[in-house]
Amino acid sequence: MATLELLIYPNEKLRKICPPVTQFGPELAQLADDMHEIMKRFQGCGLAATQVGRDERLFILDLSDDFSAPEVYINPKITQSAGKMLWNEACLSFPYVWAKTELKGQITMEYQDLDGNPYVIECSEADSALRCAALQHESAHLDGILYIDALSKLKRDRLLQKMEKSLRIYGRRSA
Repeated sequence: MATLELLIYPNEKLRKICPPVTQFGPELAQLADDMHEIMKRFQGCGLAATQVGRDERLFILDLSDDFSAPEVYINPKITQSAGKMLWNEACLSFPYVWAKTELKGQITMEYQDLDGNPYVIECSEADSALRCAALQHESAHLDGILYIDALSKLKRDRLLQKMEKSLRIYGRRSA
């Protein structure tokens, strides 16, 4: 396993816009495996490459109860969206905090797998609100967009103060 570090806000690398992946192969598969291990360690359901300081347009999800079903999304692009849903967003790069945000209630996303094969996924709040929210959240990371960007300045400032206080009290989460 490569040494990857989970980046915590305000690390500037979280604002990086990732270029498309053009090289598919064992190194990319290893990165996805390593990211899955980090996600399991911190008990998340999604992780974008930018969150571990990597400049690849890739994220992983694992919505299973036991982290046994990793899904890899490479070069994801939301091609259609409709409706609205409210969601309590959280993020491994913002430990101990979450906030209610407005997301699209239905999306269509094109992406590639580890072999470069193209796929399309459609999801909605009605089928799986968690999947719909996670796909949008992780995809936004690859464009340097963080869920706190959707909050008012007052809510964002309060959330960041709470996160800083929690980090001082409890320290950084670890395995």
